[in-house]
Amino acid sequence: KLTNKELDDRLNDLRKEVQKLLDLQTELEKTDRTLSPAAQARLKELNGQRDLGNFERVLRLYEANYVEGGQPKKPADAAGERQRIRVFQSVISSWQKVLVEARDEQWEAVRASWPELPRCCVDGVDLIKDNLDRAQSAGGQHALENRLDLMNVRAQVVDAWRQLAVYANALLGTFTVQYNLNASSPG
Repeated sequence: KLTNKELDDRLNDLRKEVQKLLDLQTELEKTDRTLSPAAQARLKELNGQRDLGNFERVLRLYEANYVEGGQPKKPADAAGERQRIRVFQSVISSWQKVLVEARDEQWEAVRASWPELPRCCVDGVDLIKDNLDRAQSAGGQHALENRLDLMNVRAQVVDAWRQLAVYANALLGTFTVQYNLNASSPG
């Protein structure tokens, strides 16, 4: 319900407040300290308000130039259409920033409510908490050694390679060398 000027002023005030908090964060990091939880929450809230305000601003710009009476206006030429698409892409980009914040909040809530998983050890490696490469290697090796279906498929692959080698050898040409010597002596 703000006018365009009031919206721009509000966004400018938000930008200044965010900049003050970021400057404070920089100064604190120089001495290995961090922002207080209240200041971090305020910074997050300000960034969310700023993203929402920027979305409102680009949406108003798009509607002012390309919507009339609730219906889209068609630009007169191809250059105008390309400009309309660029402005609409900025609307989409701003909307995505607003949605990302909501998605991140949802992920935080899900992570906080997720139960602690029990240990899942294979050959002494905890598949859940250990390094991903080590866990994948241990799981794959265990499967190759203990699952009959994987052993059978592995044997089929080895057999196929052997058959391929047999067919490749059959394609080799043959080469025969004969030596014939006739010697005659007078007598």
